[in-house]
Amino acid sequence: MKERIKLFKKLIYIIIPVIVLVILFEVKARNIENGFELKKSLFEENIDNIEVLILGSSHAYINLNPEIINEKSFDIANNSQDLYYDYMLFDKYKDKLKNLKCIILSISCFSLWYDLNETPEKWRKFFFKKYFDINPRNNLSLSEITDAKSYSYAFFYRLENVFLRSLSTKTFSFGCDMNSYGWNTDTDNCAIDSTEFSIEKGKERVNFINSLVNKYNYLINKRFIDELKKYANNNNIN
Repeated sequence: MKERIKLFKKLIYIIIPVIVLVILFEVKARNIENGFELKKSLFEENIDNIEVLILGSSHAYINLNPEIINEKSFDIANNSQDLYYDYMLFDKYKDKLKNLKCIILSISCFSLWYDLNETPEKWRKFFFKKYFDINPRNNLSLSEITDAKSYSYAFFYRLENVFLRSLSTKTFSFGCDMNSYGWNTDTDNCAIDSTEFSIEKGKERVNFINSLVNKYNYLINKRFIDELKKYANNNNIN
């Protein structure tokens, strides 16, 4: 019995410092600014003046700079954002968009058959929930419920990145390369050349996008577009 007590004590001495360390990392991780938090802040700061609102996936986030379109525009598109989140974001804020005159909805080749929850980037839905209070389209799977990255910023960002960030704020950032209009400014990583390597990578990307297409998503995605169109028509919005 005494040997067991000694063993438990040793385990406690080992476990408690680990728990304290993880908690410290988690606190630091939650103070790291990310693209979702920044976009929400910029959007809400400008919401009273927005006349043109851009929705969509990375195709809109990367390619449509609101600063060029109209100084009262905002790009609330995001990487891998599907039509469900386009609609839910708009529905959440539509009553506050008092001066809205135009909605630009980016529709890509995959949009009508695409569901973020069916992709490798489904982790993004936790950020939509955290910062925009938008529930995921589908219930969480068992693997997501038991995955520490679903709840812990430290495990999501990875402990080594959190540590590096604590040494220097420039060492690690998460999706914060955007201007005050919500547009992605990290254009260096979006450039495409015509080398054989890039062509091969392009083919890989097309195959990946095609793998995301699910015909069963069509009707519900079309409904989100119809609801946006209906609201726009009823409120004289282009």
